[in-house]
Amino acid sequence: CFSHANAGPTRPVGKLDTMFARHHDAPMRTTLTLDDDLAESLRERARLHDLPFKKVVNDTLRRGLSPATRDAAPPRYRVVPNRSGLVPGVDPLKLNQVYDQLEAETFSRTHRE
Repeated sequence: CFSHANAGPTRPVGKLDTMFARHHDAPMRTTLTLDDDLAESLRERARLHDLPFKKVVNDTLRRGLSPATRDAAPPRYRVVPNRSGLVPGVDPLKLNQVYDQLEAETFSRTHRE
């Protein structure tokens, strides 16, 4: 018998020079050990979406391995400043000191008179 790569064994059919390629179409089974928390998350997703566990695992792996999700950069963080009304050089963390100084000046002025 003659076989093509991945075609499996062949057997003659009809004429001696005609070959029929048999193809094994059975799905491949692989044992995969998942962490408990990951397995529970996948089971929950399968339950919520009413999908078979196998489909949820395969879809999740495909999404994780796809170039679009691996190469996508997170959106840039952008700071939008607020106008505070403070002039440059005024430290907002020291405003209490400015208030204390103004209060002391007011007190000494009122008690001098």
